[in-house]
Amino acid sequence: MEDNINNTKLGEDSIDHAKKYIKKWRNEWFIDNNTIIDDFVTAFGNIKELFQRWKSKGIILDPDYIGTVGDVYAHFCTYDEVVALEEGFEEERLKLEEWDSDPEKDIYHFEVNKYISLKLSFGQTVISVDGVRFDQCRYVLLVDPLRNEDQGEIGSIDEAQAMYNNDLEEEITPEELGITREQEFWAHCSNLQAWYENNYDTRLLHSNISFPLLKKLTEVGDVKAKKVFKDEVGKRFVSGYVPVMAYLFKEEYLDCLTPEEFSTLLDEIDYSILNLNELLIYFKDFLFWEHSLQFLIRIKAEFKDYFSKNPIYIDFAEFILDRSEFCPIGITPDNKYFVRGSNDGKLKEFDIFTGNIKRVFGDHETAVSVLTVSNDGAYVASSCDTTIKVWDYASGDHVYTLAGHRDSVKCLQFDPQGRYLVSGSIDCEVKIWDLESGTLKTSLGSHMDEILSLDHSRDGRYLVSSACDTTINLWDTESSHLITTLVDRDECTLQIAISCLNDFILGSSYSTLKKWDLETNKIEQTIRVDHEKYDLNSFVLTPDSKFVVGILQGQPLEKGGKFSMWRISDGKLIYTLPIKQSFREDFQEMKNLSISQNGVFIVGGARDKLVKLWVDFLTYIEAEKVIKFPT
Repeated sequence: MEDNINNTKLGEDSIDHAKKYIKKWRNEWFIDNNTIIDDFVTAFGNIKELFQRWKSKGIILDPDYIGTVGDVYAHFCTYDEVVALEEGFEEERLKLEEWDSDPEKDIYHFEVNKYISLKLSFGQTVISVDGVRFDQCRYVLLVDPLRNEDQGEIGSIDEAQAMYNNDLEEEITPEELGITREQEFWAHCSNLQAWYENNYDTRLLHSNISFPLLKKLTEVGDVKAKKVFKDEVGKRFVSGYVPVMAYLFKEEYLDCLTPEEFSTLLDEIDYSILNLNELLIYFKDFLFWEHSLQFLIRIKAEFKDYFSKNPIYIDFAEFILDRSEFCPIGITPDNKYFVRGSNDGKLKEFDIFTGNIKRVFGDHETAVSVLTVSNDGAYVASSCDTTIKVWDYASGDHVYTLAGHRDSVKCLQFDPQGRYLVSGSIDCEVKIWDLESGTLKTSLGSHMDEILSLDHSRDGRYLVSSACDTTINLWDTESSHLITTLVDRDECTLQIAISCLNDFILGSSYSTLKKWDLETNKIEQTIRVDHEKYDLNSFVLTPDSKFVVGILQGQPLEKGGKFSMWRISDGKLIYTLPIKQSFREDFQEMKNLSISQNGVFIVGGARDKLVKLWVDFLTYIEAEKVIKFPT
């Protein structure tokens, strides 16, 4: 065991690292909240202090902690510290078992009804429902009537909690206020008894406990609780307050309703007061639950004019994969997979819905920095240096190694017909390679600085390239002749795309999207980003070239990111969604976007391990009617 342990003492840097490590995997453990995690790390040096702090907050340890906790701290602590930790957990576990099994120590016990009971165990109030422990209630709200004379205006415990702050919650224990554990126990008993005697009136308990309790009581067969639960869930859902509606879905509170009952609720909602922007932000929270499809179909019908004019992408999935510093990514033509380049020099194919790896192919010496998939799915091309490797997509076999650039390859692009591969490099050259022979067809060398981006027109007639010299070149692909050069005197164009009708080129910098009219060769429109707060890292045009979707990266990274859509015709911002990274504490920089040929899927790669998937809302609804998407 000792050979596998980092024997460095737990310093401040290690503590921060440990917090991130633990939080990342918190969903796999029996950890109640972030406060526990903070206590875990900072109090590690004193096992007894650690347990006392937890107990004072009403936290009872789970025996399953012992193994998982030891595994984590094996990465950060000395051998002796890990042993002490495991011994401490085992000691506390045995104490808990002894206490719970000794009738003499079960001093206080109270039954509210045949379903709800409370006992004072190990100094803590334990609530049980139908004989099973219910770990939801953490504290009693106390209000001083002499200091708060406006209590008559309070309509519920939720309102009281919102009105009176809880600043003292983390700073003082009940004992320090002169409240014994026995008094705290009877306060809990009194509250629950009053709640029950008043027909489970949800105004008398905070919603954080009343709703989970009602749900549990419904599950164990309490008929009265079931009726109240349905009524309260329905009343809150038809309020039209989107965060509450999303919360009811996520907590599975709506599962108590039949499809017919839920349909009745949908009829009672006043859709005119629904905040559509909020609805778009919370769309992901409405997926995969009971009644989800019913609700989303109704939303589609109520806002049909909006959805018919604007493609709406919903935040569908998030995948934590292997490391990829440059995060090159591309969607396959069949829309079933995405291919991603990794730090180990491999190309990896993943299921677009589940994120499960399907196969590994390719073999570069270092991290893959750029890749592209041909429109017909015949080839994948990738690079990590001055050479380009072409792979047969079906078999994964190596086809060609293309050598000729004098510096690193920055961008790759297949022509739409799959005849040629175009590469751009730091050496300022654009090269066109014949895929039938694997030889160089021609070099286009009119740029004066490194090549940044390439794109082909949909019909294959034109090629556009941008470089650090602030120019954009438009080429005739048949003759390889330069048609025109567009010069942006303010900034270089980091990424370019040509419209499906060949009537404009869209180019981006960190702060702007510029539309170049190909009749006048002038900038027709500029969309500006709040560059003091965000960088525009990547964009994609929708297949009809009517909309552009961009990734806005917060500066600094802790500000997070945004997924934004603009209408090309007038530059109007249609909507913005926050980019949620639910499995990470530290936000990873989103670098690359790729859109499927049919415009249904958009994938985004972050600099590290994260890949995000967005799905067209209307397509999702139609597909969900036929098949169930993986959850």
